[in-house]
Amino acid sequence: MKTLVLGLTLTLLLLLPVPTRAPAQALTAPKTAEFNERTGLPNGRFWSEMPDGAKSAWLLGFSNGVFVIEALVHPTNSKEPTAVEKYISAAYESKLTLSEKLQGLNHFYQDTPENAPVAIPEALQYVVVKANGATQSQLDDMASGFRKASAQ
Repeated sequence: MKTLVLGLTLTLLLLLPVPTRAPAQALTAPKTAEFNERTGLPNGRFWSEMPDGAKSAWLLGFSNGVFVIEALVHPTNSKEPTAVEKYISAAYESKLTLSEKLQGLNHFYQDTPENAPVAIPEALQYVVVKANGATQSQLDDMASGFRKASAQ
C-alpha cells in the first residue's frame, strides 16, 4: 500500500511544472504580503483573495498531503502511532467537513483582521482544535502565539 501511495505521489510530482526561477530562488519563500515570512506558506491575505472553489481545492490538496505524510511515516508493523502521527491527529483531524473547515478559516481571518499574517495551516489547526473542544483560553493563547510568531 505504501509503495503504491509513494509511486502515485512521485508520478504526480513528475507531472508538475518545473520552476523557472534560479535554483536558489526556488527554495526561498516569495516576499509578498500573501505569504507568511517565517514559514513561506500562504496566509490569510492569500486566503481572503481566493474564490470559494479555490479555497476548497486548497483544503483538499492540503488534506491529501497530510494523509500521504501519515501513510509514509507509519511503520509497517506498528500498531502504535508515531510522534508525527500524534501531532497530525491533534492538529488536523476532526469531524468537520471540508465546507465547515472553509467556513471556519473564513471566520478566523474575517472576524480578526490581525490574523491575516497567520499561515493557513496554522489557522486550520486553530479551527480543528476549536471544533475538538478547546477552551476559549486555549484558543486565545493559540491565536496569540500564531500572531506573535508571524510578526517575527
